[in-house]
Amino acid sequence: MNTQTTPLTMICESEVTYPSVNNETCNVTLNYLCNTLWVTQLTMTYSEQRLKANVHVGPVSLKADATVSLRLRGKLMSVIFNGVIIESGQRNILTDIKIGLFWLRYFEDPVVLPGN
Repeated sequence: MNTQTTPLTMICESEVTYPSVNNETCNVTLNYLCNTLWVTQLTMTYSEQRLKANVHVGPVSLKADATVSLRLRGKLMSVIFNGVIIESGQRNILTDIKIGLFWLRYFEDPVVLPGN
């Protein structure tokens, strides 16, 4: 199992877990000081997920229409975040933030995802 944590703002972070090549699923969690803002999964079939409504936890808001998506380049799979996080009144616009990078060493042929 491979888990990668990426700071998004001063107090928010993402955590992406890619359990194994046999289970082609990435588990994505966005947190504010260990409080969950959004949990979703990405697969080769569902390579993009969109947040449907605003989420508020304490002084943090994750705005609707935030997305996480898979991008494949050769044998590298990236997990990308796009969205707006409001933290104590400060608006943080995050564009194409790489929150996970995994090597797909067991695939002989690259997988083609929609939009790639």
